[in-house]
Amino acid sequence: MDEALGHEGRSSLRPAATAKQIAATAAALEMPLPPTLRDLYEWHDGETPSSTLFHDALEAEVAVTWGAFSDAPYTISFMSLDDVARAGVTNLYMTDDGDVVRSAVEAGDAEQVGVVPFVWIRRRSNVGGEPGEDDDWFYAVDTRRGAVWLFEVGNENLEGALEEAPNLGKLLEKVAAHARRVAAAKPKAAPVVEAPSVLCFKFLLDRKLVELAEGISPAQAAERIAPLLAARPPKRAVRAVLEHLSEDDSIAEVFADDDVLARVVSEFLE
Repeated sequence: MDEALGHEGRSSLRPAATAKQIAATAAALEMPLPPTLRDLYEWHDGETPSSTLFHDALEAEVAVTWGAFSDAPYTISFMSLDDVARAGVTNLYMTDDGDVVRSAVEAGDAEQVGVVPFVWIRRRSNVGGEPGEDDDWFYAVDTRRGAVWLFEVGNENLEGALEEAPNLGKLLEKVAAHARRVAAAKPKAAPVVEAPSVLCFKFLLDRKLVELAEGISPAQAAERIAPLLAARPPKRAVRAVLEHLSEDDSIAEVFADDDVLARVVSEFLE
């Protein structure tokens, strides 16, 4: 996941939750976090307010569901543990056939299963308020088998509860896949091309053909021969560089004869 997100994606997430924060959230929920959620929050404790990482990754699939209930603009965010604690656990009642209701009155023999939210979808006008407004939606992990559910908080019978993924890893892979697509679409940075004068001096020094005077850096030495390499015709440029190597105070010593130096310099003419 970290590799897929890259530095930019990771910087949009909050630091990892501490063991103390996780324990405090479990106490507030009156139940332990599902194991996969604990792992998630040990990785990062939600995303920063300015982040659009989860919104951008999940918007396409959320748009259809949200649009069936509301035309209001919305935002999607990976919740912090503080938000999880305030939102609390929602009880779903799951029948043997896989049907889901939320009302205990209608549950019958259905099994009560808690679901713990970790991503909210909210009207933009609700952002900043308490998580769990009636028109909020949650992605949440159930405590029975770790599946990920999407549901509207205010839908009391929860006919609209949707199983979005069999486990948390499958949903997070959608976030990672989106990050990879974004990274692949970005224009590649142009490779850094070093100037011929720099390459020439690197070669001369690597092959121990010359030695620089004390206090002179390769970059400084290269800067001095840059205009000489640009001289025309080429023979004039080679001659000018050879004279520089033998006479300039930036060069402590020359270990190669002029024929060798001439062949080397000619390879780096601009």
